[in-house]
Amino acid sequence: MSLSKDQKKWIAAAVTPVVTAVATEMAVAAAKSLLEKLIVTNYEKRTLSSTKQMSPTTDTTSLDSRNTSGVQNDASMSHDNVQAQSGAVTTADTSAEATEAGTQASEVRTQAINTKLGTLTTNSTITQLN
Repeated sequence: MSLSKDQKKWIAAAVTPVVTAVATEMAVAAAKSLLEKLIVTNYEKRTLSSTKQMSPTTDTTSLDSRNTSGVQNDASMSHDNVQAQSGAVTTADTSAEATEAGTQASEVRTQAINTKLGTLTTNSTITQLN
């Protein structure tokens, strides 16, 4: 049984949106699956000079831990630290103060008028308050 050109056009017009929707849905599902895999999967890359690690969550339990670093940068959105015992040994402690400001209120000294009139002399001094 052979289809005419009009029938082929009609079938193509009816099937094209369905095929497009299915292909789009498959592409979205594949992208979502890849994204979920990247978000949930741990990543670790070791080289001679460094170890780079990325994990969505890390739970570490250790009885004894030592960390030695030349430079350490720690950036966290939230940090909770619970300790049963904490001890610190510091070999050098440097404190630098960037700004020091000193302010002194104004000091006013006033002496009253010294008046000599005939044989009468009057001396007055106003008390200074600090």
